[in-house]
Amino acid sequence: MSATQNDRRVRKSKKLLQDSLATLVSEKGVHHITIKELTNKADVHRSTFYAHYADIYDLYEEMENMVISELTELIETNFSLDFTIYYQILFDYIAENKHFCKMLFSNHVTHSFFDRLTLLFKNTCLKSWCIALNTTDVSEELNYLAQYHL
Repeated sequence: MSATQNDRRVRKSKKLLQDSLATLVSEKGVHHITIKELTNKADVHRSTFYAHYADIYDLYEEMENMVISELTELIETNFSLDFTIYYQILFDYIAENKHFCKMLFSNHVTHSFFDRLTLLFKNTCLKSWCIALNTTDVSEELNYLAQYHL
């Protein structure tokens, strides 16, 4: 982490912008949000926004990547646990990050997040099943099972 990213003021500004974008996207599509509207909601200056992001889509992509990265770590760390515990960990993550998840699962976003999330779950299912079946081959049957499971 660079000195700039480690700066408390930078983290606070980014968090305000992320929270504000999450709220606005939950209400309307990301393509309908202006920088002015976002910065007013976050109560930061436009120059603060542009110091960190090129545009709204840049901020949105950072948030999407952050959630995918955190979910990937959670899933890869816990996929071998009992399903009840595994899903409880995932639901706890969603509850703890409900603001971002509400945005990402709203009807106002592109399907890129869903596509990435689906691929993440599919690959994790296949990986865990290959371990359980003691195989490295992903058969057509396993692929169908993964699609059904998703």
